[in-house]
Amino acid sequence: MLVNRRINELSRFMTKDNTRPQLQRVCVSKEEAAATDGHVLAIMPIDAGLSDEDYPTGAEISTEITEPILLTAEQVKTAVSVLPKRPTVSVLNNIQIGTKAGAPVINAGAPVMQIPGSKSDGMSYPDYRQVIPDYDSTTAVKVAFDGNLLKSICDLATKHGDYPNQITFQVPTSNAGVSTAVKWEVKNDDDSVVFHGIIMPLRIKD
Repeated sequence: MLVNRRINELSRFMTKDNTRPQLQRVCVSKEEAAATDGHVLAIMPIDAGLSDEDYPTGAEISTEITEPILLTAEQVKTAVSVLPKRPTVSVLNNIQIGTKAGAPVINAGAPVMQIPGSKSDGMSYPDYRQVIPDYDSTTAVKVAFDGNLLKSICDLATKHGDYPNQITFQVPTSNAGVSTAVKWEVKNDDDSVVFHGIIMPLRIKD
């Protein structure tokens, strides 16, 4: 299966808590790649139009994804780092993910380098879809922010806020406050989703 090099961005959403090793992985399925630390979830859709037959020949791996594959941040980072910076063919903007002898493995680059991983030894990723609300069947307020402006506000919160890292947004609605997961999306000009996910709201401190 071919996955865009953007998957490397998901590593920032992994947990740093060593007691939750499954959340120190990116979970890759046929439809999407996801990462979460338990507070924010980030999902990257997989481009189903890409074919493994178009990828340069490398060490043979099984690219048929029948169940989710868990990849470490280091494994993904290493694979993306060997991709050409400005590839002459678009397929080399992707890494090839599969399995070999029951363990996850990535082919990447030209010439192709293989980055092996270790078996998960029964480690399973939580079913994150269970916590995603059905936004289409409920009344929801949609708000869009300029990413650069939002980053500037985030910098203020992390450097100067009395409540570290907390930012409060107030959206006028008929409800007193937001208590469910807040959906977020990053899109291309053609309205296709690049990343999406949810973030759990913090309790507002008065």
